[in-house]
Amino acid sequence: MAIKNAKAVKTAYKQLDHHIEEILSMSGSLVMSSVGAWDKFSWTRKYFVDKPKEGYFIWIKEQPDCSFLGCVSLDKPGTKQQLNNLTVIEAGLYVDLTGTCESATLLGETQGNDFRSHQARGKLVLRTGSSLYYRHLHDWDKNDQISTNYEFFLEEGASLEYTYRIDSAAAVMNLQARMHLAKGARSDFKILADCQETKVNLTDIAYLEGAGANAISTLRLVGRKNAEVKARSQIIAQAVAKGHLDCAGLMLDKSAKLTLIPELLVEDQNAQLTHEASIGKLSAEQILYLRSRGLSAKEAEDLILRGFLSE
Repeated sequence: MAIKNAKAVKTAYKQLDHHIEEILSMSGSLVMSSVGAWDKFSWTRKYFVDKPKEGYFIWIKEQPDCSFLGCVSLDKPGTKQQLNNLTVIEAGLYVDLTGTCESATLLGETQGNDFRSHQARGKLVLRTGSSLYYRHLHDWDKNDQISTNYEFFLEEGASLEYTYRIDSAAAVMNLQARMHLAKGARSDFKILADCQETKVNLTDIAYLEGAGANAISTLRLVGRKNAEVKARSQIIAQAVAKGHLDCAGLMLDKSAKLTLIPELLVEDQNAQLTHEASIGKLSAEQILYLRSRGLSAKEAEDLILRGFLSE
């Protein structure tokens, strides 16, 4: 696990099914259940659609000397998680966070209502001049069903570097992410997905609301056997701002279906938005070159894919 600019790693929050197994107690930071935050801090309620049933609240109030780790897992058959999360980073702070969402156990074929589901919605608030480096790692059983809906609010001069990585896809996965960028805010948003035997829908939207805002969205999608992936990436410039979309897909099996939909919308004539998009197969020239260097065909393919999905 790569940790950026951190002296140590501390587990902020750990949940298995509906049970909170670990929660961080540390000066300068507050971690608690989102249910507890709703009851204790009335100001948090504007960030929740309704009272949470479960989930976490992370409030970073002073500069931490560590990186934070959060882990949410599915275990028992039939578990249906409904998480409502809130993270707030106060002005001028730098925070390094890794979140893992995963299947703790593998299931056989499920019947009826025995399938597990992970539904998570949340908001991340970056106060003025703060920075967040966030790796969001997903590793699921093929029979699980996953839905995530996150909204990022970047105040003036705030910076977000976010990577959403799917190493093992569930049967159904739906991701929605929206970013609101104020004056001078910057976001670098990445989706890296290795997909097989799955149906995946991805939507990310960056709203450039303040002058000088800058958003980059990068999608790297791999379609293996029976993968159906649809990705819509959008930047909306509502001020004098800049943005770029970079979408690419690799088809590794004839049964895979990949759809990339880059969209640029300009509401200020002085904004500048660009995009590039491609879908194709592995380069025969690259494979031949690597094989000439002593690699097998499988080793060459794996090396190319590691580079394609690298952060």
